[in-house]
Amino acid sequence: MTGPHDPRTPPPAAPPYGAPGHHRSKGLALAALVVGVLALVTSWTIVGGVVLGIAAIVLGVLARGRVRKGTGDGKGLATAGIVLGVVSLLVAAAVAATVGFVLTSDEGQQFRDCVESAGQDQGRLDACEREFQESAEDGLD
Repeated sequence: MTGPHDPRTPPPAAPPYGAPGHHRSKGLALAALVVGVLALVTSWTIVGGVVLGIAAIVLGVLARGRVRKGTGDGKGLATAGIVLGVVSLLVAAAVAATVGFVLTSDEGQQFRDCVESAGQDQGRLDACEREFQESAEDGLD
């Protein structure tokens, strides 16, 4: 008689290397981290910081959901992606607020008027830039 308890029965073969199994992937979490880093690097462009920041947050949240369900790995990577996404959104918001403030200030209006009247004359454009920098520096003092 042969059977599972018979010492003459060989043990079951191990699955071949690379066979599908219960491997938990870090791909989504790693993507969240990479997109979060890119979001932070491009956050000064406002659009890059906002679009990539939101993408990093979404990827990070999805990756953490997979970790909770036990189908994914990389909780720390996902969390880092979320944090970088949020920071990039904050930086982009600060840049947008600063640019908006500068452009709506009196100095910003004078600079825009100067640039419009200068047209394509590079010398006059350079003078506009110098005047704007001087007025901005005077405003900080």
